[in-house]
Parts: sequence; structure tokens; C-alpha cells
Amino acid sequence: VVGNLTKDVINSAIMFAAGILSLDADGFTVGADARVNTAANTYFYLALQAAAADLKVGTYTGTGADNRSIAGVGFQPDLVIVYREDSRLLVWRDSDVPGDLTLYFVGNTAADAIQALEADGFQVGTGTDVNANTFTYHYIALKKATGLFNTFTYAGNGADDRSLAGLGFQPTFVHIRRGDNSVVPAVARYEAAVGDLSMRWNSAEAANQIQAIEADGLQVGT
Repeated sequence: VVGNLTKDVINSAIMFAAGILSLDADGFTVGADARVNTAANTYFYLALQAAAADLKVGTYTGTGADNRSIAGVGFQPDLVIVYREDSRLLVWRDSDVPGDLTLYFVGNTAADAIQALEADGFQVGTGTDVNANTFTYHYIALKKATGLFNTFTYAGNGADDRSLAGLGFQPTFVHIRRGDNSVVPAVARYEAAVGDLSMRWNSAEAANQIQAIEADGLQVGT
């Protein structure tokens, strides 16, 4: 990302100043925007470093062409996140998502966006969130790595205090999105979160979502 702009995932997906100003040798610098640095508030962050075998950060220019392969990732990813460098929403797809669907962080699904995960990257369609002509797009591609990163799918059953095991490690960060065309927001929880609260992407924290992070997975509520 050029300059001191930061992407807002929720508020019309704008790029704004005074947020994350730079990525530094041992961390990052923030400005005075309330989304990153209000006095007396606690903030959680997730920091990732590119690695040739399993994490790639890249940029491409949209062409508007359908079935376009974005190659050069260096591996077949299990998760891809793409955002346009202006007021479009972030979209993502993991290796468990069926068909031609792409997911949003704040609800709904879309076709003709991230259409497939390929051997050296991913394929995009004509959707404006991923491939409008002349626009700049940024992506993060991740591959499953033992003890570091995993994706999985489960069927909801409505039961409280439900443990979901099998990740192979105790996670530091967990993100869940319901797999249909629903306005139900995605939720996330950090290892340092206190109590029974989870972060929801487009509204206040809530209980009975991701209730706890456990030794081999997580616990969900109702």
C-alpha cells in the first residue's frame, strides 16, 4: 500500500489516513485515528510475515477479463483475501468454499469474484471487488502450515459450549463465517480476548459466538 493509507473493512471499505501509518522492522506505527489509537482503549492486532512456502502478499491491476489467473504466488493457497484500493469491500475464499462463491467479512456471498484457488495462485472473474479494469488490487494468500495455520468447515448444531477440535495446535486468532448468503457478520476472537466476547466485523462485541480458544481448537456458543 502506497503512502499512509489503511483499509477499513467495514465503513464502506474506504481507505483512510491516520490509521496504520507504516510497517516497521519490528512492528508498525499508528496514527491518531480512533480505529487504531484512542486513549484508554484496548486494541488487538494480527501481524503476518510473508514466507515463500506459505504466505504471499501481492498487488495486481484489474483488467475486467473473466476467468483470469493471478499467478506467481509460489504455492496453491488455502485462503485468499483480496481488496480494491478504494471504497470496495474485502472479499475472501478458502479451500472449503464450494463452487464459484466468494465471501464477504460483513455478510452475503458473490459469484465472479475469487472463482478458484489454483496451483500457483488464484482465479478471478469480472466482479468489481476483484478485477475492474485499471483498478489496483492487493491480496494475501496463505497455505495450510502445520502448527501455524489451518482452515476447516463444520455443521452447526445449535448446542452451547461446543468444542471444535482437530486444528492440530492452539490458535492465537480464530475467524468464522457462516457459509451461506446471510447478512450474519463474520466473527473473530484473539487469544488475549477476555471473557465470553467475540468481535463482530460490523457491530459491537457479542457473547455466545467464539467463547474460548482451546488446546486443539475452539469453543462456540449458540
